[in-house]
This record gives sequence, C-alpha cells and structure tokens, in this order.
Amino acid sequence: MSSELTCPVCHFEHIPRDRDSCPQCDSDLVCFKLLDALPDFPGDSLADLPKDAQPAGQQESGPDTDKRAKSKAPGLPVVLVVIILLIIACLLGYTTHRFSAIQTLVQKLNTDMVLVQDTLHKNPTTI
Repeated sequence: MSSELTCPVCHFEHIPRDRDSCPQCDSDLVCFKLLDALPDFPGDSLADLPKDAQPAGQQESGPDTDKRAKSKAPGLPVVLVVIILLIIACLLGYTTHRFSAIQTLVQKLNTDMVLVQDTLHKNPTTI
C-alpha cells in the first residue's frame, strides 16, 4: 500500500494517508479510505444479486420489467372508480336530502303565509 492517495472527487494527487480531507476540494476522505479497505470478492456481480438488491440508479432490462410495472397495482384503477362513484352517490344523496328539507320548509312557510292572509282578511283591524 502506498502512503499517499488521490482524491476521488477532484483527482488531486499525493495526499498523505493520515489526512481526513482533501486539501484542494475539502472532500471527506474517510469514507473513501473505508471503501478502499474493504476486501474485493471475485464473482460478485449484478447477475448474482437478488432482483430487489439492484444498486440505485440502475434499471432492470428484459421481459420481466413490463410485467412487474404492470402488476404492482392491477386493481388500482377499479378501486379509484369505485371510490369516485361512492363519493358522487353520497353527494347526490346529501343534496337530495337537503332539497327535500328546503321543500318542506317552503311548504310550511306558504301554509303560514296563507294562514296569516286569512287572518288578516277576516279581521283587518288586528294590524
């Protein structure tokens, strides 16, 4: 092992190993030292990894990609349509109830108005 390293960010060379940051770009070199200290295992490749352990930023390719994207939520559109229809049915029921309540109130007011008019016609001096 050499006693100097190169900054992986700015490629500044001849940095002493005991430094924790790059003198040029001030990048933290501790994590890169730890990565360099890890042993290299031959045979580990993306093909050996399970499907859910793919590195971030790399997308799968092949015929399974379309199936997996389509099968994540096959019933989602149906569920959304059912929810929207239920909301519409509830709103229609509520407005029907409110309109019937308003109609009852208007009928009561009309009845009261007729009673007041009859009372005034029978006895005009009660005003």
